[in-house]
Order: sequence, then C-alpha cells, then structure tokens
Amino acid sequence: MPIKSTARILITSVALLMSQVATAAEIDQRDPNYQLAIEHLADASHAIKVAIESIRNSDAAYNLHGMNIQEHLGRLQPVKKNIDMLLFPEEKRIKEQVLTPDSIFFTPVKLIED
Repeated sequence: MPIKSTARILITSVALLMSQVATAAEIDQRDPNYQLAIEHLADASHAIKVAIESIRNSDAAYNLHGMNIQEHLGRLQPVKKNIDMLLFPEEKRIKEQVLTPDSIFFTPVKLIED
C-alpha cells in the first residue's frame, strides 16, 4: 500500500475519531461513526506496520543513496504509537468481553429414535 494512501487513511481516521471526542463528554461505543472511526484506525495501524516493514526490507535489500530510512521511520513510528494508544481501550474491551449464551444453547436436543 503506498504511503500516500496510508496517510490519507490515517488523516481520515484521526479526524473522525477526534470529531467524536471533541463533541461529546462520553464516547458512545454503539455509535456507528465511532465504530467506523475505530475500524479506520485499525486499518491505518496495520497499513503503517506494513509500511515500516517494507521500508526496512527495502533498506536491507539495497541501500538507496539519498533516502534517509531513519528519518522516514522516525516519522511513522510516533504516528503508529499514537494510533495504538487510541485503539488500546477498544482492544481491551473486546478481549475482555464476556459471552452470554443464547437461550437456544440451553434448549435440550431431542434425538429421534428408530
């Protein structure tokens, strides 16, 4: 995924999330816009991770003169840390979610006998 596309996803995701945070004292996790923002942030986080790995692989394969790899990585890593910080509460909430069985789960199954 090109870095321009990654930046576009990142900017959109952060704008959506920040607009929700700025307008409300509480975040409603059921709000479709919040869920969309979190989904975009997760996509952006993955895209940045792939971009960082690709830049490192590119540098390992061939040293391109005039391309400062450390400068590019230095710009991407803080953005990834910021996004991961925003995603951490949602990841924790999903991980610790308790599943409640449906009533169908407790319904006894009748076996047909010959």
